[in-house]
Amino acid sequence: MRKKSILILIVLVACITAAMLTLSVVNARRFSERLWKESSVVKIGEAVNNPRGRMVDALIKTRLHPGMGRNEVILILGLPDEPTHANDDLIWYDLGANSGGMFIHATDHLTLEFNQNGVLKTIEVRRSD
Repeated sequence: MRKKSILILIVLVACITAAMLTLSVVNARRFSERLWKESSVVKIGEAVNNPRGRMVDALIKTRLHPGMGRNEVILILGLPDEPTHANDDLIWYDLGANSGGMFIHATDHLTLEFNQNGVLKTIEVRRSD
């Protein structure tokens, strides 16, 4: 009986782990320049389930890298969500409401820092925990 209970527990843990991995893969999304630009929280007025949060990892892996010029970044992502940030060394894009966490309570951001020559220095996803 004890061996059967342990086996059931192992199978249950394996099923839960597989389900969690599947959900993270399903929720992840390839980067789409068109969808990114259409999904501005300012434009759509929707912070929850914003596709940007699910695309940001792919964006960072495949399209953004230090050394890019500000204009090249803006060509890919569109203008920053807040126009006042367009000429600063630090610009950001809304990712939606807590795109990576368990609870929805604040908006996450993709933050890009440029040097004085307009060259991308750092890429950071600021998640609201």
